[in-house]
Amino acid sequence: MKFTTFIIPIIVVLVTMTLVPYVEADHTVRVVNKMAATSMVTLTSYLDIHGAPYNSQWCISHCHLHLHFPDNVKTFYLVYEAGEEKTRGPFTNNRDYCFHIHGTRYKYEILDC
Repeated sequence: MKFTTFIIPIIVVLVTMTLVPYVEADHTVRVVNKMAATSMVTLTSYLDIHGAPYNSQWCISHCHLHLHFPDNVKTFYLVYEAGEEKTRGPFTNNRDYCFHIHGTRYKYEILDC
């Protein structure tokens, strides 16, 4: 096997990978959890406020939550649970969203990034 027959396909693949654009078809909700230590937060999304949950994540203090929504989802609601439940929305699925959660399990606030 000659060196050129091995290296030319690799160069072609690398150049092709570099020139092909990365297209993300969905949108993301990113939540930065800056709650006090040992505070657990659950983030749940609903397509209809009275319907079944669409997707959910949880974490314990100082972490990131990510929920992904495909393009066919038009609107959604977010429910934050950390002691008390807070509902936000409806949000339109036309861009990415980012929020910060600050406070303790008993008293917390949700802010935009």
